Amino acid sequence: VYNNWLYAIASFTNTTYYRVPINPDGSFGERITYSTSIALTNWGGTYYNGYVYLVGGDKPWQSYHETVPTTMVQYARINADGSIGNWIQTTSLNKSRNADGVVAYNGYLYAIAGYGSGNSVEYASINPDGSLGKWKFTASLPTPFK
Repeated sequence: VYNNWLYAIASFTNTTYYRVPINPDGSFGERITYSTSIALTNWGGTYYNGYVYLVGGDKPWQSYHETVPTTMVQYARINADGSIGNWIQTTSLNKSRNADGVVAYNGYLYAIAGYGSGNSVEYASINPDGSLGKWKFTASLPTPFK
């Protein structure tokens, strides 16, 4: 949720995402459909300081049972009218991963475990323009997380 908009970015089946306005009475307005510029599925995603981030995922045209994790990271600005700007590729992960947990906190973006990465955790600084610094490994989870 950002500025009275609910964003539903489904990563399992396609590259489509939706946004709907949240009315003052809590109901939803009319749904608006968008798509990402890069065909990936099973990525992790989060929001931070006016930007949406999609991290890792499966390469295009892979079925659920034949996943090929990627190191790709992309981000886009959320505009004042609630629309999402152009998707931009930024610094790639060190380790391929999909279905990863992604969290932004205190100026850093974290990629947590996921398929293809075992129990590893990486983090990168978030620059003022939304781009990312170099990814670094930090303490791993005690056991693999999928």
